[in-house]
Amino acid sequence: MWESVPSTTAMTWDAAKTFCANLSLGTYTDWRLPNIQELSSIVDYAKSDGANYWYASKFTLATSYYWSSTTSADSTTTARYLDFSTANANSTNKTYNLRVICTR
Repeated sequence: MWESVPSTTAMTWDAAKTFCANLSLGTYTDWRLPNIQELSSIVDYAKSDGANYWYASKFTLATSYYWSSTTSADSTTTARYLDFSTANANSTNKTYNLRVICTR
């Protein structure tokens, strides 16, 4: 299950994890930041317009970078994120401000 209307506020990786852990939607309180595989599962790779690579019928996301909970294999100070404007995953410093969508 995914958050239907994600936060439009960008935040650090630690803040993103806390935000999801403290999220309460409906009767659910077990939200978390998705790992990189889960986040990649909402990418619509069939699109070819070069933008908005999420399933638009299911999600309203900004064309932007979204945090995953996955720490980079080569550095504990960086984490994986997904760029929904290109459908590419990459890593960046955990102190940068990126967007968040929570899952449960």
